[in-house]
Amino acid sequence: MKNTKKLVELKNSLSSAEQDELYRMLWAERVKEDVIGFCEDSEYSLDDGQIEVVVERYVYEGDYDCNLDYWTNIENLVREVID
Repeated sequence: MKNTKKLVELKNSLSSAEQDELYRMLWAERVKEDVIGFCEDSEYSLDDGQIEVVVERYVYEGDYDCNLDYWTNIENLVREVID
């Protein structure tokens, strides 16, 4: 990877709290893409605010069941937000 050195330097310049926040921001972007795709491929429909709630609960609140797969957790959160 040609940017590895630059990224390592960036990481090392951040505090632990900043590193965690950056990690969660990047993770949240991916989860948001997945929630949008999941809803497009299913009978579920969420507005932007509801999508943000699902992402917040999953990424920042850890609101998922480790005994279930990723997509089942996403579906469960989507259903809860709709209800």
